Amino acid sequence: MRSEIQIPAGLAIEADVPLGPLTTLGVGGQADFLARPTTREELDACVAWASSFGLPICWLGGGSNVVIADAGLRGLVIQPRMREIRILSEQEGVTHVWAEAGCLWDDLVRWSVEEDLAGIECLSGIPGHVGAAPIQNIGAYGQELSEVFVASELWDTHLRQVVRWTREDWRFAYRQSRLKEEGVGRYAVLSVTLALQRGGAPSLRYRDLQSHFAETAVPSLVAVREAVLTIRRQKSMVWDAEDPNARSAGSFFTNPIVEEHEAKKAYARLEKILQEGDKMPMFPTADGKVKLSAAWLIERCGMPRGYGEGRVGLSTRHTLALVNRGDALASEVVAFARHIQSRVLEKCGIHLHPEPVWLGFEESC
Repeated sequence: MRSEIQIPAGLAIEADVPLGPLTTLGVGGQADFLARPTTREELDACVAWASSFGLPICWLGGGSNVVIADAGLRGLVIQPRMREIRILSEQEGVTHVWAEAGCLWDDLVRWSVEEDLAGIECLSGIPGHVGAAPIQNIGAYGQELSEVFVASELWDTHLRQVVRWTREDWRFAYRQSRLKEEGVGRYAVLSVTLALQRGGAPSLRYRDLQSHFAETAVPSLVAVREAVLTIRRQKSMVWDAEDPNARSAGSFFTNPIVEEHEAKKAYARLEKILQEGDKMPMFPTADGKVKLSAAWLIERCGMPRGYGEGRVGLSTRHTLALVNRGDALASEVVAFARHIQSRVLEKCGIHLHPEPVWLGFEESC
């Protein structure tokens, strides 16, 4: 069947494309076919072509938050490249900004800061595309995308038409969304609309940012962006091909949210090995639970920065980043992630959940 599938002239589809180089982690096999449409018309043509052969469709953004299986992905992988940004409206200080899915997320953040639009400045330096941002409900340094999210356009591959989801439709939660839970394969984000504040004050909720600007009355958005980028670089969380910690998917585990009694039980199990004064970070959540620090748990369970032998290990700068140290396989990443999960579960009874999207696997960690 595979040999019988023909690609029409003029349709920008490639065959047998290695996917590892399209991700920041650098693992994964080949795509049977890969398309990078730059217009919605091209996207429609690619979907129609795949449908005519009964091929499954998989959507890929910037490849910064995915783990792709060694066996690769069957059917057609679509990586949208539509990249327009424009202002839709401005009223009473609120600016609605529309950005297409193929934009680099950090390009959008830089543009917004240069336009003096507050709301996403602390999300500077996050790799990947705009289209993937709501799927993960990205957040960092005191800000979260859902806070400024208004709506999105999505391509429904079943109906072959554009549908609109509002913030409520997305059902955002901590590093979670409706699309991540139930819409993988059917929907592709085409654009997002955000509500940003013209001339608004930057967010300084994150402790390190508060310390950095302790002697500054009201820092500019540009200054906050640069501070965030500096902090991220120190943790190897800004893409740099020369950085030995660069080959990662960012934070690999989410911070666990548990009942308070579970948190206290975990602390009690670790307390005997902790140094005096070392208290477990616990942050109350809106639903009465507590959020723990996955990085703190991993380190206290005997896995510090740089931990691990072989081709996969922890970053030497950030405990939550699993690094491909060179020519690693996806199976090695999975094995190492499960090792960390097992160790933390054994030591303190907390299960760590992976943050990346798993593509081509029968099951994730």
